[in-house]
Amino acid sequence: MSELSRLQLEGDCLILTERFDPRIQREAQGELLRTVEGLLSEKKELLLDLTRCEGLPSMLLAVLVEAHSAAARAGCRLRLRTRASHLRGFNWSGFARLFRLCEAAQEQADEDVVEYEAV
Repeated sequence: MSELSRLQLEGDCLILTERFDPRIQREAQGELLRTVEGLLSEKKELLLDLTRCEGLPSMLLAVLVEAHSAAARAGCRLRLRTRASHLRGFNWSGFARLFRLCEAAQEQADEDVVEYEAV
């Protein structure tokens, strides 16, 4: 992958890099959703790593809802890794109805990183 990539794939983990900003790059939303849907057709499980994102803008949350739906249709397990500092926005947005905290991952994780899995 080039340094300019907004998305990087490492095994079953799709990383949204610092260059991913759906607020100013509208095509980033479509690129993320197309990539997720393509990977879900190939994999049983996918981890979206949001730890490099500065925040969780509403446009990104909307794409995550669509990714959740795509995973459910494909019968795949979708997990999210995000910063602990994102929790307030994550919980405020109602995502607790779609994703639950992964307790096992928390025992091994960095203090500023949390993982959720689709319910």
